[in-house]
Amino acid sequence: MQLQGQLSEIAARGAELWTISPDPPERLQSYKEQNGFEFPMLVDGGLTVTKAYGILNEDSGEMPHPTAMIVDREGKVTYFRVDEDYKVRPPTVAELLPALEVARGPADRHSGAQ
Repeated sequence: MQLQGQLSEIAARGAELWTISPDPPERLQSYKEQNGFEFPMLVDGGLTVTKAYGILNEDSGEMPHPTAMIVDREGKVTYFRVDEDYKVRPPTVAELLPALEVARGPADRHSGAQ
């Protein structure tokens, strides 16, 4: 996941990277360790979050569509991208920078708050 290499850029904008997956915790932990990921990988075992956001891949019945989402500090979704093809993964930080700036808000940008 190329976003791992860009965690410092994400943090510099006052943001954090999280992933969420229906995979079992043991599988995610193994995947995280094998790839050296340093971000939280959350479990959506019952697909509760997947269904709530309407990103369940109806063809698979058990997997979400690859999705990138930015949620601001007030809990408002400011960016939402769903890819139908499971081979397409989340965008690079360069693609997300404008949305990260919107989520950060003008007061944070001017004050230097993170």
